[in-house]
Amino acid sequence: MLPVKLPGMPGFHALSCVFKILLFTDGLIQEINDAGQSFESTFMEKVLPSLSMMPITDVVTVSFRRLVDFKGSNSFMDDICILGMEVL
Repeated sequence: MLPVKLPGMPGFHALSCVFKILLFTDGLIQEINDAGQSFESTFMEKVLPSLSMMPITDVVTVSFRRLVDFKGSNSFMDDICILGMEVL
């Protein structure tokens, strides 16, 4: 366990950048469109890199929208859960 260092305590260092964490169920990347293509490569190679500078709420929303666009509907074969966290 790491010790907690609060502002004003010796050794406290403020983070100078924002860290984003995106968690998602396997249903997100396993979806297949009418052409038989998996969303995995599209999501990892095109969608995520294009969202890196957006607020995490937009990352979650746009990720889901890109999946719906890719799939052609919002009817999915598996559950889809996307959870985003931003550490300031």
